[in-house]
Amino acid sequence: MRHIDKFQRYPRAAKRQHLQGTVLAVFSVGRDGKLLGAWVKTSSGQAVLDQAAIDTIWRAQPLPQIPPALPDSMTVEVPLGFDPS
Repeated sequence: MRHIDKFQRYPRAAKRQHLQGTVLAVFSVGRDGKLLGAWVKTSSGQAVLDQAAIDTIWRAQPLPQIPPALPDSMTVEVPLGFDPS
């Protein structure tokens, strides 16, 4: 989560409208840290924030590698909150 947080940006369009919300995003990652896919599991109710959450995950590539003791790929859920303050 700390890695992904570094890449989160609050969208300008959302800031102008004072939009806020939390997106529950899901992503799948391979052993090498390559993102295999990302999607919204639970919407914030604002399309611009939902897209910003997915963009955040894509920007975070490469993600940390999966340790050898774990499966070759993993699916992870992350809540991404957006607040104009």
